This record gives sequence, C-alpha cells and structure tokens, in this order.
Amino acid sequence: MNPDLFTSTLTLTREGLEKSLTQLMPPCAYRDFCSGMLSAEAPLRDRWLELMGIPQMIRLFLYLTKDVAREQDWPRLIECSVPVNIYQMYEVISDNLAIGLAQPSETDSSYDARRQVLLAFNDVMVQRLEGRATPTSQLLEPVQAHAERISSFEQSLSPKKHREFAQRYLERHPEVSSHALEHALWPCLIANIDACVALERLSAGTPIGPMVRRGLISRYAGVNALLREPDMSFDRRMRIGVDTILVVPMTAWYVGILAQLHQEKGFQALVDDGTLAAVLDDSALLLRLLNDLGTAVVTQTDQERKELLKPLRKEAMRDASQSLSRVLLGTCQTNQSLSRVYKDVQHGEFNVCLHGLMDSPAVQSLEIFESRLSDAARLYTSHRKRWEANLLGLRARLSHPAISHVIQQFVVFHEKLYAHSFSEQRGEYAV
Repeated sequence: MNPDLFTSTLTLTREGLEKSLTQLMPPCAYRDFCSGMLSAEAPLRDRWLELMGIPQMIRLFLYLTKDVAREQDWPRLIECSVPVNIYQMYEVISDNLAIGLAQPSETDSSYDARRQVLLAFNDVMVQRLEGRATPTSQLLEPVQAHAERISSFEQSLSPKKHREFAQRYLERHPEVSSHALEHALWPCLIANIDACVALERLSAGTPIGPMVRRGLISRYAGVNALLREPDMSFDRRMRIGVDTILVVPMTAWYVGILAQLHQEKGFQALVDDGTLAAVLDDSALLLRLLNDLGTAVVTQTDQERKELLKPLRKEAMRDASQSLSRVLLGTCQTNQSLSRVYKDVQHGEFNVCLHGLMDSPAVQSLEIFESRLSDAARLYTSHRKRWEANLLGLRARLSHPAISHVIQQFVVFHEKLYAHSFSEQRGEYAV
C-alpha cells in the first residue's frame, strides 16, 4: 500500500468526519467527545480511528483501486471515498444494535428496547432514502427515550476499548458525565441516516444512482425482514442476507466513479441490461457467506468439513443436554476456521447457517448445521464460478479493466480478511 495515498485519504476522511459531526449530529456530549478524539495527539487519535474502523475502510478502498488508478485519478478517487468512509463509520454504530438480537440472553435487559429502536431506525432510513423530507430527528423522536437507555459502548464488539477512550476524555473534561458519552445512541443514529441520505444524493443523476439507492433501501428493509420474520426459510434468509450486506451499493459507487474517470462508453449498457447488477449480486452472495462462515469453511471439501466438526460431535456426545450454542462456544474459540461462527454465537448475531439452531440440543442440530454448511459451500463454489465467468464477459465489453478489477478485488479482499480470526485487527473492520 502506498503510504502517501493512505495518509492523504486518512487526512481528508478525518477532516470530513469533523465537518459531518457539526452538519449531521445534534449537539451533545458525544459529538464533543468525537471532535476531541479527532483533534487529539496522533497516537490516541489513531487508535480511536482504528476502533471506529476508519483505517480498514481506507485499506479496502486503496486495495480496490491501487492497480487501476492513474496518477491524475487519485484526487477525485480520494475525494469520493470520504463520504463512503463517513457513512460506514456511523453505520458501525447502528449495525451494533443487532448484536444479541438473533439470540437474546437471559441477562439482556435492553433486548426489547434495541429491537424497537432498530426497527424504527430502519423504517426511517427507508423513508428518507425514498425521498421523505421530514427531518430525521423528528421521525426518530418516538424512540428517543428507548435509545437513551441503551449503552452504545456495551452494544459493541469492544466495550472495554470504548470505555477506555471515554475515560481518557473524562479525565480532561470532568464536567461531562460518563453516562452522556455512553448513552448517546440517538444522535448517532440521526447522523447515520443523514450520512446515508447524503451519500445517496451524491450518486443521484449518475448511471449507478438507481443501483446505489435500491441497494441501500434493500439493506435496511432486509434487516427489518429478519427481525419481523423469524421463521423464514433458509433460501429466503440467504436472499435477505445478500441484501443486508451493502456490497451492491458500495461496489457500484466505486465502479461508477472509475467509469466516469475513464470515460467508459460501454458502462451505461452494462447498467441498463442488468449485467453489472448480476455480477454485483453474486459478489454480495459470496460476501454474505464469507462474512457468516469464514473463508476456510466455504472453500473446504465434504471430508474436510467432517474433520472440522469432529470436536463438536465429540463434545455434543459427552453431554447430550447441551445446546448447539454451548458446544460451539466451548469448542470453537481457538479454532480459526470457525472464528466467524464463534463470533456470531458469542454476540448473538444473525447467521444464515445458525438460525433456529442455537438453543436446540447439539446432538440433533449438528446434523442440520452440517447440512447447511454443505449447502453454503456448494453455493459459494457454484456462484463464484458463475461470478468469474460473468466478470470475464463484463471485462470483454469494456475498454479498460478498471471496472472488473474493482469488483474482483472486493471479493478477494474479503476472502483474505475472513481467513483470519475476527479478534485480529486484520480479520475485521473494527475490533
């Protein structure tokens, strides 16, 4: 990675974040805290940005574009990456609301509030993306009280790290209460929605505008479908999972910029006849499976899968009363191949192969789990072959390889990312 490009992108993103706080987030202690972190000394600031996922988003952007961008392209490319990075930083906060909703624990006191807030957030997001002009704060006001009871620090993958940064800030600002920092979900959700709407509006009027808009709307409508339809079939859950992973709008954004920079005359035809949408849809399915199961699981043979599951079967037979979630938590923590599965069990997150099984006796549910893993691996193999063939066809219709390269790199980046444990910095966007 070119360190100068990384630094330039990080600097512009940081400046954009500072502006977004004033423009998008209502005045609150957390807004001041974020401003303080962005203006802090480099070591502290950089560690906070890492926690919020910004450097990893920039690494993805540079990985996608590094081999196809010309020297004169970089100022425009970096400029266009900033609104994406800002939106995705806020998106991490709302995405964390879903942690625990797939598998509520007995000690989860905020489950109902989180579910109600997330449903309202997604509904408001869809309304705003569809053009409703009512201010976001007004539309979200009915769930403000519920949101203020939720700890955004606790509702994350790294509560301890968030509290450590807050404590550093509170030492310099004793007039601020820790509660005000930890329970600032509502203003963050407002900023999240308005950052997404701003991104969608930037794409309006371009060839990829409708695809970005549809992809974003599908993301939030899909999450609510998962919440409202707990008994949907595996096939429908897979389809909804493809919508909720944001691959289509994010990849479309970058390929649209490159098509414009390279004055790619054949690009509009690929949009109009559905070729681009089909390739990106397959990309999204591949990413859904990678995200939920990890690279090793979706690429292994049937025999390798049986070997992988042997320790789980042994543990299940040791105590037939154990649930699948208990067996997975007891055997997968040190198994890197099952790291993504372990993460979703540990945090109660949605997973296409675990739904409806986690509380079931492991002895019986392991058979279903193995069958779903087998189906997922076959899906990954067949769709990746189709994706590769369609990518070649797309490349043949264009005068420059930039478009197909970015789509290819998006999948390859995540294959490498999800080959590592989610607890490693190189294995997740924000840890």
